[in-house]
Amino acid sequence: MRGLIVVGVTALILAGCATTPVSLGDATAVPAERIFAQASGAAKDWPRITVVRDSGYLASGCDFGFYLDGRLAARMAVGERFSIEVPPGEHILGAAIVGRALCSFGEDQRREIASIVQPGEKKVYRISARSDGGVLIEPTTMLQAR
Repeated sequence: MRGLIVVGVTALILAGCATTPVSLGDATAVPAERIFAQASGAAKDWPRITVVRDSGYLASGCDFGFYLDGRLAARMAVGERFSIEVPPGEHILGAAIVGRALCSFGEDQRREIASIVQPGEKKVYRISARSDGGVLIEPTTMLQAR
């Protein structure tokens, strides 16, 4: 019985720390002062990559850095979105906790994934905090406005 109580309390604690997806319609745009990459010379048919950071308490005091091909493109707060047009082809997308003090430990733990985009294509990615203190970036279809 005691074991069941410990398991139940642990599950409640972890559920309280989980992050929650934010729909594209509910996410707010990253402010210009936290955007470091712009689509320069974007052609009309360049693909668009959109990244949305989850809401929730886990790591909510820290910005998450979104990296495009190894360079910091934007610093994202909870519930924000960032979009950028990129040349067609393969790109490496990354995410890490960025900032000062307690938020400075995560930059060397960046998570990256490969993304191949075709002309005119639009892809959406979700950035979330993991319970072990890391960050996850993954493609998603769950964020469409409802």
